[in-house]
Amino acid sequence: MTISSDYFEYIAKGDQNLYVSLLNISDCNNFFLLLDSQWKEHCEHIGKVPGISTKDAYFVSATFFLIAQRQFRNAYYLFLRRLSYDALLPFRVALEGTVFGYRIAKDASLAEVWAKTNVNRKEFREKIRDAAYPPDMPFRDEIKREIDTLNEHWEHPNVNYASQTVDIHNKEIKAYSYDQDEQKYYLVLFSFLENCYRCPAVIRSSIDGRFPVYLTSTEQAFNNLRTQLDALKTRYHSNAK
Repeated sequence: MTISSDYFEYIAKGDQNLYVSLLNISDCNNFFLLLDSQWKEHCEHIGKVPGISTKDAYFVSATFFLIAQRQFRNAYYLFLRRLSYDALLPFRVALEGTVFGYRIAKDASLAEVWAKTNVNRKEFREKIRDAAYPPDMPFRDEIKREIDTLNEHWEHPNVNYASQTVDIHNKEIKAYSYDQDEQKYYLVLFSFLENCYRCPAVIRSSIDGRFPVYLTSTEQAFNNLRTQLDALKTRYHSNAK
């Protein structure tokens, strides 16, 4: 039996996009690697802290930060394949995981609430998932606004969801698999990178006053990220003109 499908052509196109992106946006790739190293250094340092164990609430926070790193990586992999629309789904999980980790780092009692989610979902929703964003969390308003936007436009198959990549013309419906609009692609990419930068700031704040060695040893490298991101944005904005 012969099966006719263009699925593997779709896969091949994504592979081709990946290799092209590794060349065409190499400066963005390098910046993402620097961001990723912030998570790696954080996790390595926490693992070496004497006395930390699974009974420590920050151990739970670190779990969320690891989940966030994994999902940021998955999201960027999809950006490289020119699948920014799909990339924003794991991106949402990464942002929310960062917020959850920060909440627990600042209120150790929430670690038990999270651990008993399946026992008391109402308490989990009220105290963690739907609770007001911590007022002292870095980039609180920006991250909340980003998560709200992702929920409205990328999380559910509503009209906002469909309008992103569906084109209806002359009774023909097209659902684009890969990014068609260069300007939109770069706008979404840099929004993603901006929030990738914000999340290490949240992580650093979560350990302020507890792990000073880590903060002081990585402070210069983290501060340099802001300068590099601004330079990247300026460069791409100039090229777009």
